[in-house]
Amino acid sequence: MSNELLSLLSEEEGALTHQLLQELPDITVKKNSLVQAFLQLKTQRNQRLSSFSIPRQESLIPSWIQQQNSPELHQIWAELIQTLKNCQLINNQNGKMIQMLSSSNRAALQILVGKDPTQSIYGPGSESSNISKFNTLG
Repeated sequence: MSNELLSLLSEEEGALTHQLLQELPDITVKKNSLVQAFLQLKTQRNQRLSSFSIPRQESLIPSWIQQQNSPELHQIWAELIQTLKNCQLINNQNGKMIQMLSSSNRAALQILVGKDPTQSIYGPGSESSNISKFNTLG
């Protein structure tokens, strides 16, 4: 499942990079489904851990794994951690791209309604208040 999430995040990155924004809703639905599946797995894991000697606290699991005499388990754990780090990295990059695209879109909309997006100050409630005297384009 973690590899599936990494694949979806990479797909999202490609859609954002190439501005294929029509693909984002489908990717978002798939990501949300995966997150729900991860949460269900976490619940199942916590229920099953009580019958084994594995700690229930997530922060203790890495040290428990290190104590096990199982090279295969160590390898699986290392691969999982690397995949999740890659997911986090790509997700952060995607978030930054979404933020940049959103800022560009807001600026374009301000220009279309006759406001200078570079000439704004913060108004009541920390909302951006445009101080430009441009006329509305029509």
